Amino acid sequence: MTSKRQINDKEKAIIMEQHGRVCFVDGVPIPDDEVVEFHHIRAFSKGGLSTVDNVAPVCRKHHRTIGTMSLQEYRDKVDLDSFFADGEPKYLNDLINAKTGNCGEPVVYEIEGDRITLYFNSSPHNLPLYECPITGWKYFYANIPIKFLENDTLFLRKQSAFLFWLNISHANRGRFYSRNGLNSNFPSK
Repeated sequence: MTSKRQINDKEKAIIMEQHGRVCFVDGVPIPDDEVVEFHHIRAFSKGGLSTVDNVAPVCRKHHRTIGTMSLQEYRDKVDLDSFFADGEPKYLNDLINAKTGNCGEPVVYEIEGDRITLYFNSSPHNLPLYECPITGWKYFYANIPIKFLENDTLFLRKQSAFLFWLNISHANRGRFYSRNGLNSNFPSK
């Protein structure tokens, strides 16, 4: 038995009721004088079924340029094209803000001897503090939720000495705030 590729008018009506007259790719309303087209969310060529749960309305422009990508892949491509459209350099915090809407939330910390305590998500996280034998700079390793990361973009633009590294699958720069609320770039050597 072969799967059908096209959907019928009844299925189209159900899809329109679920999604409205809005392009699934970018959320922009499809004008009344434009024909609504339909595309598989999971590509038909990759096993996606022609069901009301796997087909969505799209505008003609997007339907003609999507090629063999799934709707999710195409949405990601459109988002990336938009993200890089201004031609400006992008930093980690730009990407985090684009995807989540926030980054760089303050993390309060305290240092006692060879330990550092980070306060985030309403709880303390006590970690060992290490010292670089060459620079004498203190550092630590921690898994920290991405919303607390922020690039020091001024630092990146000036290309001065590095501040510290967080070990989160790969190194990322961050900014922390001390218990007294003053901004403090860690470490302070």
